[in-house]
Amino acid sequence: MKDLTKGKPSTLILAFALPIFFANLLQLTYSLVDTRIVGTFLGEDALAEVGATSTLSNLIIGFLQGLSGGFAIITAQKFGAKDYKDVKKSFAMSLLIGTGIALFFTIFGLLFLQPILKMLNVPANLLETAKSYIFIIIAGLVVTYLYDACAAALRAIGDTVTPLIILAVSV
Repeated sequence: MKDLTKGKPSTLILAFALPIFFANLLQLTYSLVDTRIVGTFLGEDALAEVGATSTLSNLIIGFLQGLSGGFAIITAQKFGAKDYKDVKKSFAMSLLIGTGIALFFTIFGLLFLQPILKMLNVPANLLETAKSYIFIIIAGLVVTYLYDACAAALRAIGDTVTPLIILAVSV
């Protein structure tokens, strides 16, 4: 836990923001490498299948990231007020509510995957493999949310380095 109200503002902001910048850079690098590997080793159709499902995965994952960020605002407010009991409560509630929502998206997404992909106009020749690809992403939404929630909570209490380290190890 780091108190960002004491010290030189420019130094505090830079020390807080740089790990977030590097985490975003890591995420981007991972996406680029993933695209390169799929395109090189699996071919154009596989790359098209990934592209055909990226809108759906970005929408759901982006929503869950926004949700975890929103919950982290409450945690940050409680931390700033030095109300550590409510910091724990708000974090626990973010895990409970967010995991429930992620579970709902997982169940709904897996049950209605075929119609959703047809609604997105995924070409028939790409449908089955695209379905397999996005199935894995949707099946892992709860784990994705749990990482996002924990990383957001750590950032809310001033720690941006630990989420960067965890992301670097997982990438």
